[in-house]
Amino acid sequence: MPDRLLGDANRLRQVLLNLVGNAIKFTEQGEVVVRFNCPPPTADSVQLRCEVADTGIGIAGEKQALIFEAFAQSDTSTNSQYGGTGLGLTICRGSWT
Repeated sequence: MPDRLLGDANRLRQVLLNLVGNAIKFTEQGEVVVRFNCPPPTADSVQLRCEVADTGIGIAGEKQALIFEAFAQSDTSTNSQYGGTGLGLTICRGSWT
């Protein structure tokens, strides 16, 4: 990974806080792991890949695409139990598309 990258530090911070915050919120026991890697750079760009994995309650396969859509939650019953608006992952997706 390069020693330095030029980018939007505030947006990166927001995305990481959303992803890690969700992982912690929905993991009562077990672990949350954050990994970074950098695929080989091209002549004019570098990609930074961040992966957040947890042992939390998970999201059903058929609902995984839905959680990245604006104003959608995979299961609205989790809102009352865990709090939040369900917009965190939508914000994360919108940051990079």
